[in-house]
Amino acid sequence: MSKPTVPLRSEAAVQREALAIFKAWGVPMQRRNTRVFTVVGKGGKNRPLFCGEAGDSDLTGTLPGGRRIDVEVKREGWSPSKVSGKDRERWGRQLAKLIGLNRMGGVGMYVTRPETLHEVIPRLLRGARVVLDESGNQRVIDED
Repeated sequence: MSKPTVPLRSEAAVQREALAIFKAWGVPMQRRNTRVFTVVGKGGKNRPLFCGEAGDSDLTGTLPGGRRIDVEVKREGWSPSKVSGKDRERWGRQLAKLIGLNRMGGVGMYVTRPETLHEVIPRLLRGARVVLDESGNQRVIDED
Protein backbone atom coordinates (compact mmCIF):
# COMPACT_ATOMS: atom_id res chain seq x y z
CA MET A 1 0.00 0.00 0.00
CA SER A 2 1.41 3.37 -0.99
CA LYS A 3 1.69 6.27 1.38
CA PRO A 4 -1.14 8.81 0.94
CA THR A 5 -0.03 12.08 -0.60
CA VAL A 6 -0.73 15.37 1.09
CA PRO A 7 -1.61 18.19 -1.30
CA LEU A 8 0.92 20.99 -1.36
CA ARG A 9 -0.26 24.43 -0.27
CA SER A 10 -1.04 27.02 -2.93
CA GLU A 11 0.66 30.40 -3.02
CA ALA A 12 -2.51 31.98 -1.59
CA ALA A 13 -2.53 29.52 1.33
CA VAL A 14 1.17 30.08 2.04
CA GLN A 15 0.58 33.85 1.96
CA ARG A 16 -2.35 33.71 4.42
CA GLU A 17 -0.33 31.62 6.85
CA ALA A 18 2.76 33.80 6.47
CA LEU A 19 0.76 36.98 7.18
CA ALA A 20 -0.69 35.38 10.34
CA ILE A 21 2.76 34.30 11.54
CA PHE A 22 4.30 37.74 10.96
CA LYS A 23 1.38 39.28 12.88
CA ALA A 24 1.87 36.84 15.77
CA TRP A 25 5.53 37.92 15.99
CA GLY A 26 4.53 41.62 15.99
CA VAL A 27 5.78 42.35 12.49
CA PRO A 28 3.08 44.14 10.47
CA MET A 29 3.18 43.15 6.81
CA GLN A 30 1.10 44.40 3.91
CA ARG A 31 0.09 42.59 0.75
CA ARG A 32 1.33 44.21 -2.41
CA ASN A 33 -0.01 43.46 -5.86
CA THR A 34 1.31 44.30 -9.29
CA ARG A 35 -1.53 45.00 -11.68
CA VAL A 36 -2.70 47.28 -14.48
CA PHE A 37 -6.26 48.57 -14.40
CA THR A 38 -8.11 50.59 -17.02
CA VAL A 39 -9.72 53.70 -15.56
CA VAL A 40 -11.53 56.65 -17.02
CA GLY A 41 -9.23 59.63 -17.24
CA LYS A 42 -9.55 63.25 -18.33
CA GLY A 43 -12.08 63.83 -21.04
CA GLY A 44 -13.60 60.39 -20.46
CA LYS A 45 -10.72 58.61 -22.18
CA ASN A 46 -9.61 55.25 -20.84
CA ARG A 47 -6.07 55.14 -19.49
CA PRO A 48 -3.96 52.54 -17.68
CA LEU A 49 -3.46 52.76 -13.91
CA PHE A 50 -0.37 50.87 -12.75
CA CYS A 51 -0.16 49.39 -9.25
CA GLY A 52 3.29 48.36 -8.15
CA GLU A 53 6.21 47.54 -10.41
CA ALA A 54 7.24 44.35 -12.12
CA GLY A 55 9.29 42.31 -9.67
CA ASP A 56 7.75 43.76 -6.50
CA SER A 57 7.41 41.22 -3.70
CA ASP A 58 4.08 39.91 -2.46
CA LEU A 59 4.54 41.19 1.10
CA THR A 60 6.30 44.24 2.50
CA GLY A 61 6.77 45.64 5.97
CA THR A 62 9.16 47.12 8.50
CA LEU A 63 10.91 45.17 11.23
CA PRO A 64 11.15 46.72 14.70
CA GLY A 65 14.21 48.94 14.53
CA GLY A 66 13.37 50.15 11.04
CA ARG A 67 14.70 47.55 8.61
CA ARG A 68 12.50 47.06 5.58
CA ILE A 69 11.44 43.49 4.82
CA ASP A 70 10.07 42.22 1.50
CA VAL A 71 8.89 38.64 1.11
CA GLU A 72 8.15 36.88 -2.15
CA VAL A 73 5.61 34.11 -1.53
CA LYS A 74 5.75 30.91 -3.56
CA ARG A 75 3.62 27.78 -3.47
CA GLU A 76 4.81 24.93 -1.29
CA GLY A 77 7.24 22.74 -3.20
CA TRP A 78 8.42 25.59 -5.46
CA SER A 79 12.16 25.68 -6.13
CA PRO A 80 14.23 28.36 -7.90
CA SER A 81 16.15 25.62 -9.71
CA LYS A 82 12.95 24.41 -11.41
CA VAL A 83 11.79 27.77 -12.80
CA SER A 84 11.44 27.84 -16.57
CA GLY A 85 9.90 29.76 -19.44
CA LYS A 86 8.15 33.07 -18.71
CA ASP A 87 8.32 32.33 -14.99
CA ARG A 88 12.14 32.47 -15.18
CA GLU A 89 12.01 36.08 -16.42
CA ARG A 90 9.56 37.09 -13.68
CA TRP A 91 11.58 35.27 -11.00
CA GLY A 92 14.73 37.00 -12.27
CA ARG A 93 13.16 40.43 -11.68
CA GLN A 94 11.91 39.39 -8.24
CA LEU A 95 15.26 37.90 -7.27
CA ALA A 96 17.16 41.02 -8.39
CA LYS A 97 14.98 43.22 -6.16
CA LEU A 98 15.37 40.90 -3.17
CA ILE A 99 19.15 40.77 -3.59
CA GLY A 100 19.27 44.57 -3.96
CA LEU A 101 17.30 45.08 -0.74
CA ASN A 102 19.62 42.72 1.15
CA ARG A 103 22.66 44.61 -0.13
CA MET A 104 21.13 47.87 1.16
CA GLY A 105 20.75 46.41 4.68
CA GLY A 106 17.11 45.39 4.46
CA VAL A 107 15.67 41.89 4.36
CA GLY A 108 14.60 40.35 1.06
CA MET A 109 13.58 36.70 1.04
CA TYR A 110 11.13 34.17 -0.33
CA VAL A 111 8.99 31.67 1.54
CA THR A 112 7.43 28.38 0.44
CA ARG A 113 6.74 26.87 3.86
CA PRO A 114 5.36 29.46 6.29
CA GLU A 115 6.17 27.41 9.42
CA THR A 116 9.87 28.11 8.76
CA LEU A 117 9.13 31.74 9.66
CA HIS A 118 8.86 30.73 13.34
CA GLU A 119 12.61 30.09 13.20
CA VAL A 120 13.56 32.93 10.84
CA ILE A 121 11.61 35.87 12.33
CA PRO A 122 13.20 35.74 15.81
CA ARG A 123 16.62 35.64 14.20
CA LEU A 124 15.76 38.66 12.05
CA LEU A 125 14.52 40.48 15.15
CA ARG A 126 17.95 39.85 16.72
CA GLY A 127 19.66 41.40 13.68
CA ALA A 128 20.27 38.42 11.39
CA ARG A 129 20.44 39.08 7.68
CA VAL A 130 19.39 37.12 4.61
CA VAL A 131 21.76 36.31 1.78
CA LEU A 132 20.43 35.30 -1.62
CA ASP A 133 22.71 34.31 -4.47
CA GLU A 134 22.05 34.67 -8.20
CA SER A 135 20.68 31.11 -8.32
CA GLY A 136 18.09 31.87 -5.65
CA ASN A 137 19.74 29.93 -2.85
CA GLN A 138 18.98 31.72 0.40
CA ARG A 139 20.35 31.49 3.91
CA VAL A 140 19.94 33.41 7.13
CA ILE A 141 23.15 34.63 8.76
CA ASP A 142 23.18 35.59 12.42
CA GLU A 143 25.21 38.65 13.33
CA ASP A 144 27.89 37.97 15.94
